[in-house]
Amino acid sequence: IANLKGTTNDDLVALNADDGSMYEMSRGPITDILVDGIWAENGYTAVRLLSAGSPIRRIRLANIFGTYRYNVVSFTNHKVHPGAPSVFDDISIQGVFCAKAGPGPTALPVKPQLAPIWIDAPAEVSNLSLRDYHRTEETVPVADLHIAAGATVANLVLSDISLRNRCQSPIDLVHNCGTIENLALQSVYATAEPAASGGSVVRNEGTVSHFSQSGIGGSGLTLGTGL
Repeated sequence: IANLKGTTNDDLVALNADDGSMYEMSRGPITDILVDGIWAENGYTAVRLLSAGSPIRRIRLANIFGTYRYNVVSFTNHKVHPGAPSVFDDISIQGVFCAKAGPGPTALPVKPQLAPIWIDAPAEVSNLSLRDYHRTEETVPVADLHIAAGATVANLVLSDISLRNRCQSPIDLVHNCGTIENLALQSVYATAEPAASGGSVVRNEGTVSHFSQSGIGGSGLTLGTGL
């Protein structure tokens, strides 16, 4: 899937291994997919990954540009089959240049699920790599990556990341309310402008079993809370 441009009032790309009963003509695993080249101004969500019983495996999402009201990438189940496992294995996100859409009539209240990268419960993610990700935010102070309570990520690697917070409120790079077994940060540069707006590189309100970091720089943000 390559070179998509437009403004939709829904997901620009939806990889739904499962779906609601009225839409579910078929269901099953989704594997070995490359999505390369997405652009939207005031978009809804660039890419939705949805697993509610069937796994999603070996997905690479690359070169995503624009502003989005909801998410750049979401890991969801949408409650289409309550109680079914929501499994994502070996997901790579690379080359993201994004911000939140707004202000204006389309601006939404600040909620954790509006993070550019949102992992909803009960997602089970084996390996997630986020690399070459850059955000300059002036409108909506929401974390870059939010992991909901009840979601788990076995191995999470963030590298070559930049965040410029130009809002008047704190922005966290990673806001974890779930469980991360291994979290590695490499070459991260985060600034708060003005510095009084603050925030944390990692705000942990869940469980992080192992944490490592190298090459963390910037100003106005603390390295981590709850680690």
